[in-house]
Amino acid sequence: MLKYGFLKVGKETRVIAGAAAAYYAGAYYLGEWRGAHTWDNFAASGAASGVGSALWLLRPVRARPLAFAAALGAALGGASALGVQALGVPFWEEGHDFEGYFFGSKVNLRKEREERGKKGRAAGAEAGSAAEGA
Repeated sequence: MLKYGFLKVGKETRVIAGAAAAYYAGAYYLGEWRGAHTWDNFAASGAASGVGSALWLLRPVRARPLAFAAALGAALGGASALGVQALGVPFWEEGHDFEGYFFGSKVNLRKEREERGKKGRAAGAEAGSAAEGA
């Protein structure tokens, strides 16, 4: 009898962890796609995470609980982001991408992309000046 309780706790833990991951990843990548990290991204991501977790947990699926989960997720996500914005704290550290830390060392993919872009532009400029000189 006890093992069924553990299975239920495991399922709920997976749903909570998945909803948290979807919430933060959705808010970040929606901000990257829109070009601005604002509270709107967190509200939309909260709504999507709420609907996703409700779809996963609720059987049978009904429209009213899904609408409530979307509204609650949007309200909580938007309110928490507005609170962070009111404190003046940035949503994300803008010095590096979302990848963050890898085995204790800080990974900065944005810096690597910028360096590759500079090398590509420099090589293009050299090719263009060589073509003009010939």
